[in-house]
Amino acid sequence: MQGFWPRSLWTSKFKGLLLIFVGLLLTGGVHAEGKLFAIVSKNLNDINFINAWQGCQEEAEKNGDTCKHVGEPEFPHFRIQDSVISQVLEEPVDGIAVSVLNSEYLASHSLKLAYEKKLPVVTFDSDLEPQHQYLRKAYIGPDNKAFGHNLAREAKRYRPEGGNVCLMSGAVFDPNLNNRIQGIREELSGDSAWDRKRKLDGQNGWSEPDRCPWYNWDNYERALQQMWEAIYRSEINVFISVGAWPVSNPTLYQDVMSPARQLFLEAKGKIVVVGIGTPEAAHEALLEKQYVHAYVAIDFREMGRLTYENLKKLSEGEEIPEWTWTNNRVHRWDD
Repeated sequence: MQGFWPRSLWTSKFKGLLLIFVGLLLTGGVHAEGKLFAIVSKNLNDINFINAWQGCQEEAEKNGDTCKHVGEPEFPHFRIQDSVISQVLEEPVDGIAVSVLNSEYLASHSLKLAYEKKLPVVTFDSDLEPQHQYLRKAYIGPDNKAFGHNLAREAKRYRPEGGNVCLMSGAVFDPNLNNRIQGIREELSGDSAWDRKRKLDGQNGWSEPDRCPWYNWDNYERALQQMWEAIYRSEINVFISVGAWPVSNPTLYQDVMSPARQLFLEAKGKIVVVGIGTPEAAHEALLEKQYVHAYVAIDFREMGRLTYENLKKLSEGEEIPEWTWTNNRVHRWDD
C-alpha cells in the first residue's frame, strides 16, 4: 500500500467508503426520467465541493435531471477516488465530472476505463495533467496557475521588497494545487518558465525556507498547527495557503491566531494570504479584524452550474469548449 495510511486503516476506510458511495448514488429512488450525472469530488464534506454539487443539482433540477455527489467523506486519497469512479462506471450514469487528485493514477485506471466505455467525462476544479487530458472532454473551473499569480500579487502588494515565503498545499500530487504553487513562483520570480520543481531562492528578493512548502493532506487541524509553526518562525515573512484549510473553522482560526495578531499589524510584519471558495460572513470577519490580509476566492456554485451544463450537452451529442474558466475574486482587509 502506497500513501500515508497504514494498510489496515486504509482497508477499513476503503470498505466503508464503498458502502457510503453506493448509498449516495442510489439514494433518491429510481431515475425513470431525466439524466443522472455523478460529481466525483475530492472530499464530500468540503464546503467548496458541497457548493459545486449544489450548483450542479440546482441547474439539473430545472431540466428534470439529477447530479449525485460521490467521493471520500473524510481524508482524500487517490486510490479511493479511483475506486469511486470505477463504481460509478457500473451505474447507469450519463456523465461524470471529476476533481482530480492524482492524474497519473486515475489515467492508468478508472479514467482509462471510462474512456474505453465512451462515457462523457469532464474535470472541474482540478484538471488532468496535459499528457492525460485526452481522457476528458473539457475542464471547468479556475485557471489554477492564474490563481497562484493572484495569490502572489497580494503578497507583493503588502511586501513589495520580497521576503521569505512559506507555501501551504494539500498533497504533493494534486494537479490544481501544484499549478497554483507554480503560478506563485512564476509571479514572485518574474519568470514565466519557472521550473515547477524548483523553490524560490532569492529571485526579486523572494526565498522559500527549507521546511516549506507545508503539506497538510487536507487535514484542517494539521493545517492550522502548521500555520502556527510557520507564523512563529522568525525567518518567515509571508504565509500563502493555496487552499482554505487554515480558515476552514474561522472561530478556531481566530482563537489559535489571537496571540499572533500583533505580528500581522506591525509594519513589515507577517503577511497571510489564503485561497478560498466563496467567503462566508465569518471569513470576511477575519479580514475585518485583520487576522488575514487577503483571500483569492473561487465561486464553486457557479462552477457546479457550468459543469452540469457541459455534461448535459455532451450527453446529448453536442460539442463543448475544452476550457470553461471561472473568475477569481480578491478580498482584502484594507478595501
